[in-house]
Amino acid sequence: AYASNYRSFVFSRLHPFNRVFPDQLWTELSYWLLASLLVLWLLIRDGNLGTYCRNWRRQHFLLAFLAICCGSLIWSADQAATLFRSCVLIGSTGIAAYIGMRCKPEELLRYLSWFGAAVVVASAYMVVTDPLWGIDRHYGPSVWRGIFWNKNHLGSVAALCSALLLLRIVDIKSMVSKTTRFLLTLIYIAVLVVVYKSRSGTGGLVALILHALVFLATLWTIFESRMRKAHYFLVVVGGVLVIAVALANLELIFGLFNKDFTLSGRIVLWGYLLQDVVANYPVLGQGFGALWGDPNFRAQAAVSLGMVPVIA
Repeated sequence: AYASNYRSFVFSRLHPFNRVFPDQLWTELSYWLLASLLVLWLLIRDGNLGTYCRNWRRQHFLLAFLAICCGSLIWSADQAATLFRSCVLIGSTGIAAYIGMRCKPEELLRYLSWFGAAVVVASAYMVVTDPLWGIDRHYGPSVWRGIFWNKNHLGSVAALCSALLLLRIVDIKSMVSKTTRFLLTLIYIAVLVVVYKSRSGTGGLVALILHALVFLATLWTIFESRMRKAHYFLVVVGGVLVIAVALANLELIFGLFNKDFTLSGRIVLWGYLLQDVVANYPVLGQGFGALWGDPNFRAQAAVSLGMVPVIA
């Protein structure tokens, strides 16, 4: 988890991606290499290497996807970026496959929730002890970014953490003690405060969606034995109606999170990418992770959209 977020930490100079391979870039790759070697050692020690390989052989679509990403190095517009991102992709996928094989869902939920809580606590500590780094002054004097470069990263991580903590709190089938559940509730409230203090529209939307899913999952767990086909039909119809109402009032919904209808220009950018970039290379693309870190591409996109080019 640390390696996957390394680039987004405020003490990393790798945000955004630098086309030149600086020392810190090799440092990040070394984290993935060490983590991969540790996983390999654990698999050999526990005698699970054969099972691990057999599980991989059954993942045809995933293997094909990884092969295409790595193969795109041949036609990539920025081979250094594609090489780096392909290494990270293979390392993170391999480690995730081991974790999925090694941990039960309950254990994974527990580990992720505590890791997220630790990140949020560290972010709040940085805001209090070193506001120069912990405050995202680009957006205002009271906007938190914590240990990350950007408030949206903190908001999104905190939103995910809040949903994971809520899952553990409302899970009536778990063996969590009352004391632990009370502690989780306090941490959950603190995490929601961090989501709010980040002033992240993305984090707010993610938190709202995840909490709605947790609420629906909890209801389904309680009433599963009494559910009939007619009930599922009503749920589907109700879901379609809710989505239709939400789509008809997107501007109002986004306004609640201080977002405009274009998601701060993202929808316009996505339209440009689909029409003027993807359309020119519809099959092979220009290499995995090659374009977005290219300053020339970012400047050209900004000019095409009538924005001030910012290389950041």
